Amino acid sequence: MDGGHGRARQKGGGYQAVQRGLAPEGARSIIGGREGGKVRRRWFPLLTAVLGGLLWVALGAILNTRPPTTGNQMLFVAVLGMALAATVMPVSYLWQTRRHGLLYMTPPWRNAVRQGALVGVLGAALVALRLVGALGIGSGVLLVLLAALCELLAWLRRRY
Repeated sequence: MDGGHGRARQKGGGYQAVQRGLAPEGARSIIGGREGGKVRRRWFPLLTAVLGGLLWVALGAILNTRPPTTGNQMLFVAVLGMALAATVMPVSYLWQTRRHGLLYMTPPWRNAVRQGALVGVLGAALVALRLVGALGIGSGVLLVLLAALCELLAWLRRRY
């Protein structure tokens, strides 16, 4: 069963033995992670990294080919937010799988999407405020603190 910790256990050493590769032959993780020695969801960091690269190329094209009208500035902010999010997601995913292992309770791709979206929204908001001339030290620090508070609340929700 789960032993009260929200993690599944198996015969032959439990989830830690499966993670370290010490489990008996044929033992597999119930929570996903390794199947036959291969890491699942390998497509996620590759796909988001390729998407991030394409979005950065698109952002360069927008900057160099479009005049700075209001509509193009809104397009610039939207593409910048998506490019930031798609750049942070694979880094966050790989960091979490390295730090927590593959048998962590919350799937690392879900945390990576949340963190990427948070960084993308924060970056887009800061650039949008700068474009309209409303970004000051106080408003920038407030936005960063709000983003950090959102991440802290998500961490506390997972933890307790």
